[in-house]
Amino acid sequence: MIDTGGRTSPTAARAAERGMNLVETMLVLLTLSIMSAMIINSMRRFTSAHAYSEGQARVSEVGDRVVRQMSDDAAFASHVFTTAGFASAYLAKCDLTGLTLFNPVAPTATEKGYFEKDVAGSPATGNFLLMAKAAEPFLADLVGDRSQIVSATTYRLLLYGLVSQPDQNIDVARWVSQKLARLNDIERITSPVSRTVLCQKLYDKGFRFAWEPGRAVAAGLMAITASGSLRPLNPTERIPGENAELRSAMLKLQRMSVARNGTLPTVAVPAYAIANGDFPGGFEVKVDGNAQGRMILLRLVVVGVVFDGNRNAVVFSRTMSNRGTM
Repeated sequence: MIDTGGRTSPTAARAAERGMNLVETMLVLLTLSIMSAMIINSMRRFTSAHAYSEGQARVSEVGDRVVRQMSDDAAFASHVFTTAGFASAYLAKCDLTGLTLFNPVAPTATEKGYFEKDVAGSPATGNFLLMAKAAEPFLADLVGDRSQIVSATTYRLLLYGLVSQPDQNIDVARWVSQKLARLNDIERITSPVSRTVLCQKLYDKGFRFAWEPGRAVAAGLMAITASGSLRPLNPTERIPGENAELRSAMLKLQRMSVARNGTLPTVAVPAYAIANGDFPGGFEVKVDGNAQGRMILLRLVVVGVVFDGNRNAVVFSRTMSNRGTM
């Protein structure tokens, strides 16, 4: 053995100067690439999970706000239109300029005490909700000395229905009519002169129509003229809407839409109606009960798309009581 006196041998020094050989370098690179892949995959899963959770929370917030507004309106409605209550006939008299409802189907009122899935040949589930809500009463001084003041109930018609967007998605629209005077409050005035004065005062305040709950369109919806008379509507006349109240797409601005039939593997769309071309998607309206007490069911399935293409879906179902005149 050669004594080097504690110094590194020339051969060992040259090996140290060369560094890692090819095999060692490849092992290091392989280890780094595996670790990088694991880190990237972990970050991707975290980002995707975070995006999905965030999207689910956003869909829940927006959908809940929409359904809460619908259910509040329905709970306090003075009248809810159904098939037996001429829903489609009155819908046809609403001026929905700017809105094209997607296959509107009126709900049919039942008296079962519960809600059940429709059966073939006897559909009861609707996909639009048309109702009337009482507004502030109209007071009129008929003779000018406050000795004969009469009151007329006023209403606004409210509609929630499905509309198709240019991107082929389905959305929910909200439409509100101008105010209507109650027809019976006008008709109960026996004096022709006083009745004329009341109609003139209504007309001067912007009332163009009088409506009576429970009557068919031909007898229940009249036009108020400037001369103070009532007349039946012409075939082309429509109840105008309040443009400031129109919400033509309640979900689109939030990149959301109503689920279409059968598009969600774990969610029933629809749950009560029979899925077909006439019933396009996840907005369902059911009405049950009689004059002593009625229940209204609203079911809405909202879907949203997050940045990675995954879809969020949330089901909203509200049941509320209503004692208005059906």
